[in-house]
Amino acid sequence: MTSHARTFGAILGSAILFPMAFAAFAYPTVLNQGMTILKPGVQPGIVIFAAPDGVVYAVDTQGQVVKKWTSPEPNTDLAYTRPLPDGNLLGRIQRREPDGTLSETGGADIIEMTQAGRVVWKYSDPVRILHHDQERMFNGNTLIACSTEIRVPAISQTSLKDDCVIEVDGLGKIVWEWQTADHFDELGLSAEARATVSAGREVKGGWDWAHVNAQARFRRLPATPTRASNRAM
Repeated sequence: MTSHARTFGAILGSAILFPMAFAAFAYPTVLNQGMTILKPGVQPGIVIFAAPDGVVYAVDTQGQVVKKWTSPEPNTDLAYTRPLPDGNLLGRIQRREPDGTLSETGGADIIEMTQAGRVVWKYSDPVRILHHDQERMFNGNTLIACSTEIRVPAISQTSLKDDCVIEVDGLGKIVWEWQTADHFDELGLSAEARATVSAGREVKGGWDWAHVNAQARFRRLPATPTRASNRAM
């Protein structure tokens, strides 16, 4: 093991030095690669981020790469990865199409892996598209952002790509779910916005109407249970 790797392992072992992990940029940066700002007062520690090349990097405050991880599965990228208190990493792997582009129709899994890259936990979903972010809760469960294609005639003339949040336990069982469409009337949408959603696939923004992007932290809040009887998958 290199000195860099030993140092990184020691840092990850101390929860007080965990900085927030950053999600991958949607587009390449316009800045030059390497350290661009380093002012007095920066806190010591390691920053972990997923880059557009599908690799997760750990850099120190000098901008030096002390460790990096690639996806443990072939033809996939590793993204939205952050450290856990025990030093493991929680991230998302996303599959690539035969032409090399990232899949836009799902094919993503949530994994927990050791610093050595060994997968110790994995969640896959045959129904939902897992996207953008996930968070390990204090009770050991994992909150995951996702979406499903549903049909709700009272909301849209066509099917909708509707975002959701699920809580999954260590055995991969969904113990709680929140679906956006179940709270449609609570969102206070304007008549124009409602018309866009109603048109669905016929209007830009109508089908993928509730698109969620990454959040630094998920917080599960008390909510009305999902009204599955009102929706058709």
